[in-house]
Amino acid sequence: MKKARNSKAAVVWGWILILGLISAGQAWATAPRFAPGMFGADKTKLEIFIYESPPLIKISAENGGPLSEIIRQALKAEGVEPEIKILPSLSLIKYSLINDNAVAALGLTDLSDIEKKQFIFVPCYLAKVQTPPVLLIFNKKHPEGESLAGKFKQGLKKLIDNKQYSQILAKGLGKDQVSLEAITKLKRLLSE
Repeated sequence: MKKARNSKAAVVWGWILILGLISAGQAWATAPRFAPGMFGADKTKLEIFIYESPPLIKISAENGGPLSEIIRQALKAEGVEPEIKILPSLSLIKYSLINDNAVAALGLTDLSDIEKKQFIFVPCYLAKVQTPPVLLIFNKKHPEGESLAGKFKQGLKKLIDNKQYSQILAKGLGKDQVSLEAITKLKRLLSE
């Protein structure tokens, strides 16, 4: 009788141990969850999330790097003061844009065809005439998304016309890295 009880207790404790190990393994395998709110997201502000990609965007650079400064100045030329947040991963940027209804993001290239229909793509930088442009992506679902995309295009054209665009790039990248042909092509793309 005692052996039977001990054997049943061993089986129960064995199952408890197995379940404990399984659940501990699942908890251990789960990565921490990040949300834009952890980085100061505020839906009342016009926040643009970008991914650090030196030398164009650098957390340690003045104003976040030349491309960050171009975005800020283009919108400022149209009377908009965005808050630009540099996030540590592209998956956080995609999450912010798709799930948290962020107004715009920079650095995404892995969007599905269905996801692409939710956004407005505005070119904002060309390294060379032959290279594809870097795109600032505006969220159509955000109440300010479409309006802000139009304002950004207009502000960027103004920066190009008054030479501030090339000055910002020259300051951040060096004069030898600024292609006037690429800037001319960018302005043409903005007019399409």
